[in-house]
Amino acid sequence: MLVQLNNANTGVSGGNVAYDLAVRTLSSSANGAVIVVAGQSRADDPLQANIDQVTGQVYALFARRGYRAEQIVYLTQNPPISHDDVDGAPTTANLEAAMTSWVVPYVDAQNPLTIYLVAHGTADRLYLDRENDIWLTPTDLERWLSQLEAQQPGVAMTVIIDASYAGRFLPSASQLLSDDTNRVFMSSTSANQAAYASPDGVFFSDYFIAALDQGRSFYGAFQQALWALQAVYPEQLPQLHDVASGEIAQQRTLPDTGSADLEQWPPTITTVILSSTDDPGSGLIQAEVRDDGNVTRVWSEIYVPDSSNATGAMPDATLIQAEPMTLTLNAGATENQYQVAFSDLQQGGDYRIVVYAIDEHGRQARPVARILQRPWSLFLPLVQR
Repeated sequence: MLVQLNNANTGVSGGNVAYDLAVRTLSSSANGAVIVVAGQSRADDPLQANIDQVTGQVYALFARRGYRAEQIVYLTQNPPISHDDVDGAPTTANLEAAMTSWVVPYVDAQNPLTIYLVAHGTADRLYLDRENDIWLTPTDLERWLSQLEAQQPGVAMTVIIDASYAGRFLPSASQLLSDDTNRVFMSSTSANQAAYASPDGVFFSDYFIAALDQGRSFYGAFQQALWALQAVYPEQLPQLHDVASGEIAQQRTLPDTGSADLEQWPPTITTVILSSTDDPGSGLIQAEVRDDGNVTRVWSEIYVPDSSNATGAMPDATLIQAEPMTLTLNAGATENQYQVAFSDLQQGGDYRIVVYAIDEHGRQARPVARILQRPWSLFLPLVQR
C-alpha cells in the first residue's frame, strides 16, 4: 500500500505542520442498530424545527454509513424525511419497546447500539411529548438499558442526549464503575445548565454530527463539539462518561462505506484580531480563514456583557436560542483575509466576539472567540451651590 500526502496549499508546510492520517477498511454495510428520538414540547414551539432538523441529519448520517431502514428506529411526530422511514411517535412505550425488544437480535458486544435523543429537558425529565404528559426520566433510561444488557450481556451501547440538563441522565461515578465497560454516555451539557440551539439546529449536535461525518471517532466528534461550545457558549459543558475515561469512545467510529467526508475538510480560522479606534465602542474585526476549497461566508456574532442574548425559551421548552448582533466579514485585499468594522458597543463590560466561517460544501469552521473589554461609565452625583 502506498500512501502519499499532498498539501492543498503548498505554501503551508514544514516540520511544524501536523497531519492527520486515517486508514480504514471499507464496508458495504453496517452491523448493529440505531434509535433516533425527536422529542416535542408543544405544537407552537419555535425550536421544534431545529430538533427535527438534527434528528433527520442523524438518520441520514447512519443511512449513508450502511445502516438499512430496518436497523434504524426513528421516533418523531414531525419527520423532515420520508414518512416511510418513521417508526412511530416519540412515546415512552415506543422507546421502551425499541430498547428492550426490537434491538435485541441486531446488537451484541461487536454490533453496537447507538441511541440519539434530542429534546427539551428539565432537571428531572426529557420531554418526548409534553402536551400529552409523556416524558423520559433517568430511571426509565437506566432500567431499559439494564434490561437490554440482561438479554445481550456485554452489548456495546452509546447514548447521546442533546437537551438542557442532559447531564442528569449520565450515571454517577459509582454507577459507572459497576456497569459493563461497553457503555458510553454523552450529554450536550451538564446536569445544571441549559443547552443552546443554533439558527437551524442544536449547537452541540451540529458540530458532533459534522465531525462523525468526517470520519472522527465518537470521542473525536465529542471533542469537536466541546471546543466549539467553549468558544461560543462556555457555560454549556458537555459531558462524556465511560469506565475507561474516554478510551472506549475513542475506539467507536461509524462504519466507512466510502461516503465519509474524508477529503473535504471545513475551513480553519487561523487568526482573529480586534482593533479599536478613537471612537469609544467602535473598532475592526480582522480574521484569516484558510480552506482547501472556497470560503463562501465569514461572519461574527457579538454577545453583550452579562447577557445570554437568549430568546425563545418557554417554561416547558428549555432549549435556548441566542440572538446576538451579527456582522458579515468582507474579503480583504490580501488572500484569506476578512474584516468588518463594528460600532455602538457602549455598554461597559466584556463583549464576546465570535468569528465563524463556512465553505462551498456547507462545512463550518470551528468558531474562534475573542473578548473585547469596554470600561464602565462612571456617573458622579451633581452638586450645585
